[in-house]
Amino acid sequence: MQALREERKDFCFLVDQLHWFRERGEMFWDDWNAEAYPLNLVQGTLLGRRELMPAYPDLARGEDTGLLLGILQRGYGIARLRGAGWCYVYVCHGSNSWNAAHHAAISHAKGLRHAQLLQREGLLRRRLSEYANGFGSVRMPHESGFLVIASDGASR
Repeated sequence: MQALREERKDFCFLVDQLHWFRERGEMFWDDWNAEAYPLNLVQGTLLGRRELMPAYPDLARGEDTGLLLGILQRGYGIARLRGAGWCYVYVCHGSNSWNAAHHAAISHAKGLRHAQLLQREGLLRRRLSEYANGFGSVRMPHESGFLVIASDGASR
C-alpha cells in the first residue's frame, strides 16, 4: 500500500516472489524483472483500487494475464514493488492450474543466483520464520549448489 500511495499509482504488483515446491522441499526466489516491460511483475500479486478493478476474465488459467492486460489497456498506473519476494509464497503442490514443469521453468529462468541469495540470506531467514506454520527446512538451489534454511530460520 505504501508503494501505491508514494508513487500515486492505481495498482501495485510485486516484482519478485518465493516459489515453494513443497514436495521437494525446495524454494526459489524468482525475480520477474527480467521480463519485458510492462509484464515485468508477478501478475498474481495485485493490490489496487477496487473502483478501478476490471473484471477477471472467465478463464480456467491465464486469468491474471487477462486482468493485467485490462489494467494496461485502460492506462492505469502501476507501481512495482521490488525486493519483497518474501511477502508472497507461491506453492507448487501438484494440483495447480499449471503443471510442475511450468513452475520449474519459471524458477529455472528467474531464480536468484548464489550471490543474490547470499545478499538476502538474513532477510530471508527472518521473514520465513514469521510464517505461522513454517516451511520446515527448505533447500534454495542455485548454480553452484544450494542454500539451506532450517525450520528454525537458521542457515546451513
